[in-house]
Amino acid sequence: MAVANREVVKTINMHSHEPSAAKVAADKIVTKIKKRAIETQESTFQVINECTQYSDVTFQGALLNQQALKKL
Repeated sequence: MAVANREVVKTINMHSHEPSAAKVAADKIVTKIKKRAIETQESTFQVINECTQYSDVTFQGALLNQQALKKL
């Protein structure tokens, strides 16, 4: 928090929501997809399928849709 003349000018990193375990898990899958895409010769569909097939359905909603995953 920056303060000038006893007045708050800017507040940094104020969060008004709880951390999301689903978002963290989805981010890990996205990272896994990107890494596998670089390291293999598999098609985009194969990479996405392999990285998401055993993922927990509880955080599937936090994961990007197929079209967005293909654009990674």
